Amino acid sequence: EQTADDVKISGLTMGITSASSTGSGATEASAYFPTTALANAVLTDVICQSENPYNVYSMRRIEYAGTYTRVAGGTNSFGTTASGTFTDCTGGEDAFGSAGTASGTFLRCVAGGNGFGVYGTASGTFTDCVGAVWCFGAGGTASGTFTDCVGGGYSFGSGTVDAGAVFIRCHGAGTHMNVGTT
Repeated sequence: EQTADDVKISGLTMGITSASSTGSGATEASAYFPTTALANAVLTDVICQSENPYNVYSMRRIEYAGTYTRVAGGTNSFGTTASGTFTDCTGGEDAFGSAGTASGTFLRCVAGGNGFGVYGTASGTFTDCVGAVWCFGAGGTASGTFTDCVGGGYSFGSGTVDAGAVFIRCHGAGTHMNVGTT
């Protein structure tokens, strides 16, 4: 559990094998468990892992507002809101603001399915990022700036593409790809 906002964590692997869950969402057990959005937290070369990603999580499902470099998490990693700075980070399914907002700065990040603000808003700046199916505001809104990004089917705002969204050399695969034309 991390309560201090000015923490720097580097070169650490955090894991959780099992725990008794106290509820759903943000209160469920996690390997990395910040108590709130910590804007001054800095994580570098950190691995967060869970043996059972559907009962206990690699990272707590809250807002991630700090600076993250080469951080890897599993399913549901990087919270329901990803508003920080993410460089060379990797998440599993439902990563980077899944069901919420991906409003941060993302450089060379990779997510499994349902990543990068899937059912909310992908309003951040995304450069050289890769997502599987249903990524980049797929079921919600894509309103950010996307440069050299790759998404699977139903990615890039297949629900809504905001008129202010910018797409530069982005690629989509699969069916029902709805990349904006603005």
